[in-house]
Amino acid sequence: FAPTWEGRVDDLALAHIERLRDLGTQVSVNAVSDDCSCVLSYGDTVAETALAGARRHRLPLFAYVLDIPFWRLDAPPYADHYRGFREILIGADQVFALSAETARAVNAFADREATVWRMGLPMSNMDLSREELDVEPDDQIIYVSRIVEHKHPELIIEALATITDVPRLLMMGKSGEGPLIDRCQRLAREVGVSLDVVIGAPRLEVARQIRSSKF
Repeated sequence: FAPTWEGRVDDLALAHIERLRDLGTQVSVNAVSDDCSCVLSYGDTVAETALAGARRHRLPLFAYVLDIPFWRLDAPPYADHYRGFREILIGADQVFALSAETARAVNAFADREATVWRMGLPMSNMDLSREELDVEPDDQIIYVSRIVEHKHPELIIEALATITDVPRLLMMGKSGEGPLIDRCQRLAREVGVSLDVVIGAPRLEVARQIRSSKF
C-alpha cells in the first residue's frame, strides 16, 4: 500500500515498486490479490489501510518507514495519526527503514528494531539529458527537497552569506512548512542573499532549473 497524491501513486513509491518487480517480486498496488503472501505499508499515511488489509486476509504486515518526523509528532493536527502509527509499528511483523538514520528514529519512536532496506535507487529518477531540458545556464544554486525543519535549509543561506559574488538561491520542494519558509526568507533578506522559493512545481520545471543551475 503506497500513498497517492492527486490520484497518482507517489513517484518514489512507484520507483521502488518497479525495482521490486525487476527483482522478480509480484507486486499489487493498493490492493491485496489472492496470491499475496504479505502486505507492505509504504510510509505512514497508508499504514492503517495496510493493517486492515493484512488482518482481513490474515497476512503478515511489513512496514517500510521513510522517516519519523519528530518535529510534528505532538502537533494537534498530527498527534492522533502518529500515535496510531506507533501502535502499528509495534505490532507489525517486520519493520524496514529507508536508512540507518531512519532505523534509529524508529527505535526511539516505537522501541522497535528496524532492518535497513536499500533497494539501490537514486532519490530522483529524472532524466536530465532530455532535449527539452537544454536551457541557458543561470547564476543560481538550487536546493531541491521538502522545506522542513529537520533538513535545516537555513544553513545554506547562512553559508552563502559568507562568500563574495553570492549567486541567487532557488529552493524547490514538493511541500514546505510555512513558518520555516517565512523564516528562511527573512534570514535571506537580513544577510543579503537573493532567495526564491517555489513549492509544488511540475517535475519538468524542476529538471529545467536543475540543468540551469551552477550547483
